[in-house]
Amino acid sequence: METVDIYFTWAVRGHHACFLIGVILLVLLGGAEAGVESVDNSDLAHLDVGLTDFLRYKADRARCGSDEPCTLPPEGKCWGYEKNCAETKQLSMPECTGSPAPHASTMEGKIQKFHEQAGFAYAKQFSSSMETVCESQSDGDSSLTCSKDLAHCRATNLYIDFREADFKKRPEERLATARLRPDFIGKKMLGGKCRLTKSKLGQPKYSSHLQSWWAELHNFHVMDEQTNTKNKHCDVVVQTPVIFMKMDAKVNLYHHFCDFVNLYVSQHINGSFSRDVQIIDWDTSDYPNNDLFEQTWDAFTKRKVKRLTDYGGKRVCFNEVLFPLLPRMVFGLFYNMPVVPDCSGSSLMESFSHFLLNRLAVQRWHTKTELEARRVRVTFLSRGTRYRNVLNEEEILGTLKTVGRFSVRRVRYDRDMTFREQIESSHNSDILIGMHGAGLTHMLFLPEWAGVFEIYNTEDPNCYKDLAAIRGLYYQTWEKKKLLFPQDGGHHKVDSAKPKFTDYRFDAKEFLRLVEKLADRVQQKRDKLRPKAKQPPPPDAIKTEL
Repeated sequence: METVDIYFTWAVRGHHACFLIGVILLVLLGGAEAGVESVDNSDLAHLDVGLTDFLRYKADRARCGSDEPCTLPPEGKCWGYEKNCAETKQLSMPECTGSPAPHASTMEGKIQKFHEQAGFAYAKQFSSSMETVCESQSDGDSSLTCSKDLAHCRATNLYIDFREADFKKRPEERLATARLRPDFIGKKMLGGKCRLTKSKLGQPKYSSHLQSWWAELHNFHVMDEQTNTKNKHCDVVVQTPVIFMKMDAKVNLYHHFCDFVNLYVSQHINGSFSRDVQIIDWDTSDYPNNDLFEQTWDAFTKRKVKRLTDYGGKRVCFNEVLFPLLPRMVFGLFYNMPVVPDCSGSSLMESFSHFLLNRLAVQRWHTKTELEARRVRVTFLSRGTRYRNVLNEEEILGTLKTVGRFSVRRVRYDRDMTFREQIESSHNSDILIGMHGAGLTHMLFLPEWAGVFEIYNTEDPNCYKDLAAIRGLYYQTWEKKKLLFPQDGGHHKVDSAKPKFTDYRFDAKEFLRLVEKLADRVQQKRDKLRPKAKQPPPPDAIKTEL
């Protein structure tokens, strides 16, 4: 039998000093222990003046009782999901315009609705609904607690038997189905020693594989012996806290970042931002892993991500487990999430952006002269894909060069650039321009004053418009359809009539007009927020000026 050394246990003793002076985070969902690592932000010079307040820890070190960074909000502030967190005390609230109807009867109700959909209040529905499903009766027993619909769960001393696990491809099975088989956990394969309330494992209304952990947990088996140490039940004991991840398409930036955003929200619910954890990809197949954005995991863990196949043929006992929120929950963040229109600015998404930029040590680039500093930095995403290419890129970008206010870079985010380099390129942009597609998810890394120009939304008007609203960015798309010119009617073998499946030309003068329209708003906000400090120069590898 194999034992994995313990590194820390789940919650946050380091935060206790903060509690002593009356700053309430959220109700921690377990015992508080040592060894937490918070956001590493000892040097914030490369980040924006508009930085989310929770990263400004330097002045608040005394509240946290050590020299370690603190992930609590500033003194007198709260995130928005804690009990008794008044609106005036929250980090920030969305801004809404227009009529409150039909979403609310008052403007205040409209703002709150958006906050519940996309702000820190989103986490409250899960943290406030946590309840015990399987209760430990003595020290060393197992436990299971879950939120409504089994969307977010925590377990201690969890037993999983992988001896009969079938990772092989089945005849006629689609890849997506093979990776997330709902029948993977059979009877007596998963459980622990605790008192189970079986009725709390009933099938929720929304229980598909990326909406709930019901498929994995509903067969929870009550055992007669503890599974917290080496014994006859455990071939492997994993004492490092584990986060199981059921993930969406890992080759698509938009879908994969639904995984990361929901993991970040789950960290808030769980009360720990430590990187001393083991991420395990809940992939029920033995297909090769193809995670194009795997560098992002460095923000969440210091360990290499493992897969279920790493434990094939063994009985494994996990001391502490988190089952985080999933990427395709109904009304979840942020896949196909309906948001209240005419509202903008989620403190949650802003905090996620800064959390990621800081953990990945993304740098702000230096501008050598005042003239360069005044220019609006435009990054154009050149696709090079089968569909939705811009056929006259040179022409339309050439119009921007005739205007002295722009500094233009054309980039192609592919395997020739690391993902961290891509993030840094996007972060050093004032306007991000691209066709409808997952690459526009890079707006998550833009500075607070920035704007997004989705050149043509291909009749999918809300996807990236809503994401820009959540992120609090200006959004622009094509306005005069008569001035865009599709190459043909579409050439997809199944859905050829859809506008997504062809390439386009755009009127150059209209393109310039729309970019300048967006730049006016961006430049005004940037002048209020942009830091004045000098920054390191950009790496030569990303200097792709037109």
